[in-house]
Amino acid sequence: MGERSADGGSYRKSNEQLGSVGISYILQRRRTSFGPVRPRKCLNGGRPGQLEWILHRAPVTPHRLVGSALQGNNMKMKILGLVAVALPAAFAFGAEARAGTNIVLLANGSGVTNDYPAEQLPASFGAWCVNCFPTVKLALVDAKTGVPQGFLYAWGQNVVAAPEPIGPDSTFCFNEFVIWALPSGEIHTVSTRGPCGTYMDKTLVPPVVNPSATVVAGGGQGVIVSGTKQFRTWSGTYATRVFVEDLGVLQFSHYDYLFVSITGSSRPAE
Repeated sequence: MGERSADGGSYRKSNEQLGSVGISYILQRRRTSFGPVRPRKCLNGGRPGQLEWILHRAPVTPHRLVGSALQGNNMKMKILGLVAVALPAAFAFGAEARAGTNIVLLANGSGVTNDYPAEQLPASFGAWCVNCFPTVKLALVDAKTGVPQGFLYAWGQNVVAAPEPIGPDSTFCFNEFVIWALPSGEIHTVSTRGPCGTYMDKTLVPPVVNPSATVVAGGGQGVIVSGTKQFRTWSGTYATRVFVEDLGVLQFSHYDYLFVSITGSSRPAE
């Protein structure tokens, strides 16, 4: 079937050329018509893209259209740029707010008698201690720099072992309270898992200071319960790992690298 003529009258044959009147009419209709426009085919045979459709549909000059599109893209890029900057900043602020301070300490050497003044013991110690006993005092250094960082004072209670009684084949655990007396204040901790230890075979792990001793490998974990000065409002956790030489049954002498990691942060004001 042919196409309708420019004046809307009779059909013309498809092999006949369209006259100048018809061409003018079609161009005028395309510039002024607001009705549906029949989709044209692209050079690749598909439907026209958005930009091509706008050029075909609206009487806008190409340079204005491209300028508007570029302005829109620039605005989108600016918005995306602000979002790209704001999101990492927000996540970083949140991570910083949630992150705690980590203190890594090292004690290496022979322990001495725990001589912490009884009148200065914190209230958290009184709440914890039931038939407890002092165990050791050790000098502490920064594990990274070796700079002295004060002392630890430890107490124990509720010793259990398997098999019992404690012997060379036993694994033992007990509850522990530690005061970490640091230059910036004290951190007070209570164990929740251990410390525990097991006796090592001398042929595999020989003692380094006392030939008659047996090496115990162990460690523990716990929580911060109170503190002073900078650590007065701290909460957090700690963990220890150690080789220690035992001269008998829980007669600890030389500590061969006791490592401790304390992680804490200030509690929100109540």
